[in-house]
Amino acid sequence: MAWRAFALAPLLWCSNSYGAESIYAIAINGKTVDEALLATTTEDGDLLVPSDKLKSYGLVGDFASIQSMKALGVGVEVNGEKQLVALTVPGKYFKPQVVGSADALVEADPAPKGILINQDLAVIRSSRGDWAASWGYDMRTGLAGGVLINTGQLNVQPGGSTNTRGLTTWTKDYIMKGLSVEIGDVFTPTLGITSTSNLLGFKVGTERELRGDLYPVPVIAGIADSRTTAEIYLNNERQRQLNLDQGPYSIEQGSMLNGLNSSSVVLRDQFGREQIIQSDFYFTNRALRPGASEWSLTGGMSRYGSIGNDYRDLALVGFYRRGVSSFLTLGSSAQMMGQNANLGLDATVVLGTAGALTLSSLASQSGGQNALSYSAGYSFQTRNWSVNAQTRKRAPDSWQLSDQWRGGSVITKSNLASLSYTHRPFQVGLSWSSNTYSTGAQNERLSLTGRYSGAKSTLSAQLYRDRDESGFYVFYTRQFGTRQRGSVSFSDEHRSVALNGRAGKINYGLGTSDTGSYANAGLDTRAGRFQAQSTMRDGQTSLSGRYEGSVWLGEGGALIGRTLNRSFALVEVANTTNAKLNANGSRQVTNKRGYALFPLSAYRTSNVGLDVSSLPLDAQVNERTQTTTPPRLFGSKVTFPISYTKPLELRAMFQGKIVRGSGVAVADDLEVPIADDGRIFLPTYKPGRSITIKTDSVTCSGVLPIDKDDKDLEEIECE
Repeated sequence: MAWRAFALAPLLWCSNSYGAESIYAIAINGKTVDEALLATTTEDGDLLVPSDKLKSYGLVGDFASIQSMKALGVGVEVNGEKQLVALTVPGKYFKPQVVGSADALVEADPAPKGILINQDLAVIRSSRGDWAASWGYDMRTGLAGGVLINTGQLNVQPGGSTNTRGLTTWTKDYIMKGLSVEIGDVFTPTLGITSTSNLLGFKVGTERELRGDLYPVPVIAGIADSRTTAEIYLNNERQRQLNLDQGPYSIEQGSMLNGLNSSSVVLRDQFGREQIIQSDFYFTNRALRPGASEWSLTGGMSRYGSIGNDYRDLALVGFYRRGVSSFLTLGSSAQMMGQNANLGLDATVVLGTAGALTLSSLASQSGGQNALSYSAGYSFQTRNWSVNAQTRKRAPDSWQLSDQWRGGSVITKSNLASLSYTHRPFQVGLSWSSNTYSTGAQNERLSLTGRYSGAKSTLSAQLYRDRDESGFYVFYTRQFGTRQRGSVSFSDEHRSVALNGRAGKINYGLGTSDTGSYANAGLDTRAGRFQAQSTMRDGQTSLSGRYEGSVWLGEGGALIGRTLNRSFALVEVANTTNAKLNANGSRQVTNKRGYALFPLSAYRTSNVGLDVSSLPLDAQVNERTQTTTPPRLFGSKVTFPISYTKPLELRAMFQGKIVRGSGVAVADDLEVPIADDGRIFLPTYKPGRSITIKTDSVTCSGVLPIDKDDKDLEEIECE
């Protein structure tokens, strides 16, 4: 018997170590994650759990097939009576929480049918009888999933009229890829030394407005041992608040300003413990985060002049930039037209918290001549200090595409240096610049500026010294109350005095100077801005008027409003006049057809609210808030369906005769009988919807009236 007991000892030891399997409810950090788990507990209070179960609970790690909780550092508390095992899991075993610095863009909703016209109409007439009128326009419409924009200016005067086209461009965005395609009048990018040019052709490439992950921003990471609240501060101003679950976290700071930024995160856990993490970060929008890139390819006929239709030689332009590290961004560009070409290199170096350095070079070939140009710049900005320095040298034979339409001389050598200090309410600055032109002309200026900005007054002054002369300029403005402001300016050559004010929606101004005097008045309305001015100069008086606004022509008829340079939403409150709407702090009222326009942000979902108190008492609405996402440069549409509870008594007519006989009328989901005299009574109806008449002899349909007459009995024609 002794040898049998000796042989069973290891098995008994194992049984005591691992215990017996049982079904337990599992709670992790106070939250039940499994109501019934077949698991094994041990005498020393451990719990053995299959690895696939741990992963199903959202835990991450390199687990054994049967994992001991205590081996992971997990606290285990077994309640035998409740068959519950409470686990306290360290934060490192949870999936990391990554909080980005920018909201993700959302695909746009369908665009409404119509044309938006932003317009600027000006008229002037002198005391001699001369007059002129000008209409500047910016037309936009949705086309083939993109936006077509056409700008121009129509000028009219006694001798005739001219219409000058500005830009005509079709644009389509692919927000998931951060790309944009343009066809028509497109502009080449600027990189380093090269300037922008207008081509009639195409452009495809990345678009900064569509990407929120381009720039390097500070990242604050750690592990939250319990539920934690994080408050984000930038330059001592609170930006946002986040709720973090237990586990690893990574927070990206956003909304950085150019220059040195102070970022801090205040962490408070559920027990009231507080931790503050601070860091300084130098930001420049010329730097890209590591691995991020931007590029574009542009081709077409080069435009000569900024307006008109003079397009000539075929050109091709490309550029590419990439973030190599958190402090280095490299780029290159190329331009070609005929026998002319150039190749540029560009580097942006962030010097820690000591500022940013930019280096550029451009090698070109034109007419058999090779040339090399370069530039170097340094910038450093804080809340108080700003330092800038730049030098640029361009070879006389250097070629750029923008030279085709610029005309005249170009700057071949330039130097700039500036230093400014701000300590509110004072600001002082010193700057020096020197330019040499291809004609041999030179200019140079040294200037000292100062500014005081108080609660009600502002004083600015400048002293300057050129190569051949010196001068000064002083400007003072004073606020009177909340709506009036007076100003005085004088220099070594000119003097002026002005008074401006506002009374409700009316603004006005009076002014006089060495060259003449003026008086103006303006009115800001929902339909746009109106301005009138009288000017006296050299004994001659002229009167001018101006209107700035927009008009929508399309769904909903004609909507006249303020200038809409941003994205917008066309909101429909079905068949309801004067319905009050609000979105992003803006308020609008629907027109007679139930439509209104709202300015909104592109590719970001906005809430549009309907004030139900502005609706008729018999109106019914299912949703008081709708969401909409407009595209860039154009708009989206959102509809609030409205039904009315007022009854309607009508009689159906077919081929000029009353529809009689036994039958029913069906409107939406409502079915009602037809009286012997052909009368139909609807306890509720939706204006403009269809109604179907079914009798023994006739089956036809009609449309319910939109505008009900005062008479008790409506007649509809059945077809």
